[in-house]
Amino acid sequence: MNAQPPLGLSSVQMTRKIERALPFVLIGLGVVALISVLGVAWWTAAITQPGGASIPTSVAGMALSTTIEGKQAVTEINRLHDNRFPLSSGAVAKYGGQGEAILWVAGAPLPFFAGRMVDVMQARIAEGNSPFRPQAVRNIGGREVFELEGMGQKHFYFRARSMVIWLAVNKDISEETLKDILDFYP
Repeated sequence: MNAQPPLGLSSVQMTRKIERALPFVLIGLGVVALISVLGVAWWTAAITQPGGASIPTSVAGMALSTTIEGKQAVTEINRLHDNRFPLSSGAVAKYGGQGEAILWVAGAPLPFFAGRMVDVMQARIAEGNSPFRPQAVRNIGGREVFELEGMGQKHFYFRARSMVIWLAVNKDISEETLKDILDFYP
């Protein structure tokens, strides 16, 4: 008895269909491989050579007094977080003559990672082993802004696209400073 190939095709017809499809399958696999190689190269470059992050020149009427950017800022941010996050950019900025406000900006390679960073920070703070005491979670402009107290200051952190922003500020100027930061990082 002669076995019939699927769809009523002869074995010769099936072979021809496969031969016609093979170049397209190989091209597709080549494109996937190329995209994968380029993605790995981009990822590696992004996290091994982090760039600076955009920061405001003043907040709440206070001028920028000092700034650390790029790899040095990422090293500082990772030190604070036990090197847990892949960062592609960073900045640490101090405002005012006495450092009345300090801003940390951590750029993640993709927005997903920034969201994950916020989740991990929230969970670690909730454990109670940090100097920060959660005060509130505000919804401002469709964003969750986490408010904390600790170390004699108010602290706020939130996600802005693929960045995580942390602001430490003296209590008496906290609302005005937070407004300026939220305006700068929409």
